[in-house]
Amino acid sequence: MFLLPKINNKIQQAFSHIFFFRFVRLENTIENKRKEHEGERKRAKEESERAMIEQADQYKQKLIVEYQRFETMDEQYKALKKSYSKKLEDMERQKGAEVKKNREEHERKLEEKEREVGRGGKQLHRMLFFFFTVLYFCSETSLGGSEGEEGGGEDPHG
Repeated sequence: MFLLPKINNKIQQAFSHIFFFRFVRLENTIENKRKEHEGERKRAKEESERAMIEQADQYKQKLIVEYQRFETMDEQYKALKKSYSKKLEDMERQKGAEVKKNREEHERKLEEKEREVGRGGKQLHRMLFFFFTVLYFCSETSLGGSEGEEGGGEDPHG
């Protein structure tokens, strides 16, 4: 009987050692898996951070390119606006000069026509004066000649 408890005790100890070693081996396996998982998680985190940094750098580069493109377009716009403003001012100045020239030419022609009309008016005035003078003298002569014949036959010319 004593043998059975000793055997039971030895079996229990053997099972205890087996379970202990299995437990230790499972603990080691779990610890190794945990460390392996921790390493994978750490590598994934580093890779993710590196990818995010690379993506941020790419976006920064794209932003810089777009900003430079915007700056170039803005400079072109300002240069074009300045050019067109200058052209518009030049055209306004040119048109103003043309309008002034046309006005002066019109005024010169108008003055010339007024002088022509004035000369023509003086000439017309002289012609009318001469006409009425001749008419007056003619009427005086014809009136005077009739009276002269009736009044004694004097010759008015002589």
